[in-house]
Amino acid sequence: MDLEESLKEIERLKEKIETSFKEKLEKKTKENIELKEQLYDVLKEKLENKLKENKDLKDQIESLLNEQKDLKAKIDELKSTIDQMKAKTKKYSADYYKKHKEEVKEKSKAFVQSLKEEDPEKKKEFRQKAYQRIKETLRENKEED
Repeated sequence: MDLEESLKEIERLKEKIETSFKEKLEKKTKENIELKEQLYDVLKEKLENKLKENKDLKDQIESLLNEQKDLKAKIDELKSTIDQMKAKTKKYSADYYKKHKEEVKEKSKAFVQSLKEEDPEKKKEFRQKAYQRIKETLRENKEED
C-alpha cells in the first residue's frame, strides 16, 4: 500500500503542480495581454499625435507653396511692369538723345512756338521755374563744396 499511496500522492502532486502551472500561465498570459493592450494604446496615441503633427506640417507646406506661387506671380508682374517702364523711358535715355538729337530739338521748338501762340504767360512761368531750378542746383552745389 505504501507504493500505491506514494503513487496517489505523486499523482496529486502532479495535478497540483499542473493546476498551479496552468493558473500561473493564465495569469502571465492575462498580464501579457494587458501589457500588449497598454502598449497598443500608447503606440496608437503616439501615432495619432505624429499624424496630427504631419497634417499640421503638410498644411504649413501648402501655405508656403501658395505663398511662393503668389510671390512668383507678383515678381512676374513686377518684371513686366519694369519692362514696360523701360520701354517708355527708353526715349529719355542719353542714347536716344544722341541718335535723335535733331528730332528732339524740333519737337521742343514746336512746343515753345505753340506756347507763344496759345499762352505767352505759360512761357514766362516755364522760364521762371527753370531759372529757379538752376538757382537751387547752384546753391546745392555750393553747399556741398
